[in-house]
Amino acid sequence: MNATTMDGGAGRPEPAPRDRAVWPWLLGGALLFVLLAVAAAVALLGVGAELVAALTEAGRDGVHVLIDGEPWHLRLDDPWQWLALVGGVALALVLVAVVVPLAVLAALAATALGLTLAVGAVLLVLAVVLSPLWLLALLLWLALKS
Repeated sequence: MNATTMDGGAGRPEPAPRDRAVWPWLLGGALLFVLLAVAAAVALLGVGAELVAALTEAGRDGVHVLIDGEPWHLRLDDPWQWLALVGGVALALVLVAVVVPLAVLAALAATALGLTLAVGAVLLVLAVVLSPLWLLALLLWLALKS
């Protein structure tokens, strides 16, 4: 028998206090994510149904697109042109989903950098203006120290 079992466990270190459980936060975050995904799916289904109806209606006559004055006639009875249309829309959505957040982040970073430089400039000017007072305070401290 060792000493910890003979004295009834009095020699054991006390367990560290437990931190708060993380699983309720994870469960709440997962629930919020699912709710947002369902809301986005419902919104996209409504827009998607309207888009399919519009494309089906336009598919009878085809779609006429002008890009920089160049005409492009899209016949929706060709599966390759459907693939081109879907790919172009998907590419546009991905570009918007990437470019817009990056532009917002760049604007926020530029604002933060500008504010940091402005505050730094003000502090630098204050340090230069108040430097004679720092010298007087240092001399007074040296005189009173001795």
